[in-house]
Amino acid sequence: MDSMSVGLIGFLFKVGVFLWAASMVCLACIFVMHIFVPKRLLQTFSKSHISLVQKSKFLLDFRLGTLERLCLCVWLAFPKVVKNAA
Repeated sequence: MDSMSVGLIGFLFKVGVFLWAASMVCLACIFVMHIFVPKRLLQTFSKSHISLVQKSKFLLDFRLGTLERLCLCVWLAFPKVVKNAA
């Protein structure tokens, strides 16, 4: 092996460790959010007019799951605006 391939392997290892660490931080944040979000809030937000099958298909795509989390954050930050829009 020449020095280029060893450097590449080292770089890929560092990238892998960074991605693993970032995913563990995200997992910890999700766990903390899960603890502190009131159950009543989750029940209110999760009421929907679409069926469970449609919602599961909709949220299987990562981007759309992120969109729902973003909507929840907007709803938490600006409850009066969202209430007026609904």
